[in-house]
Amino acid sequence: MITAHFWLTAPWWEQPLSILPNLLGFSLGGLAMLLSFGNEEFQKFISQKNDVTESDPTAFLEVSASFVHFMLLQLASLVISIAFKALDFYLPWPPALRMIVDTLTVILSGVGYLLFLYSITAMVAAVFAVFRMTSWFEMFQNPPDGPR
Repeated sequence: MITAHFWLTAPWWEQPLSILPNLLGFSLGGLAMLLSFGNEEFQKFISQKNDVTESDPTAFLEVSASFVHFMLLQLASLVISIAFKALDFYLPWPPALRMIVDTLTVILSGVGYLLFLYSITAMVAAVFAVFRMTSWFEMFQNPPDGPR
């Protein structure tokens, strides 16, 4: 509701269209760097399955999944923004139908802008995934029981 003035009165899709392509490119670069993080021994260590719970995802997969989730949200928000921009034209609807179209536009604009905001706030999960990975690497390099 705080951002209602953006998606009710202005072409809200301009914000996602100006922000998300750069953020998506940066996220893809970050994922590529994350996938190559650490040495080969560390990558093997975090991608091993746990003997007790064979069905659980590995630590490597969990970190990658947070980045993929982040990027899929950005992509979905970008596609919806492009669709709204493409559909931004006036058609002379009959008055009864015009009211329905206007109501749907307001509702779907709110949902589209909410997805945009969610795609940005999902960055927090990706940041913490990177932090988790670096803390694992530090523990791997400096085990509590002494050097490897």
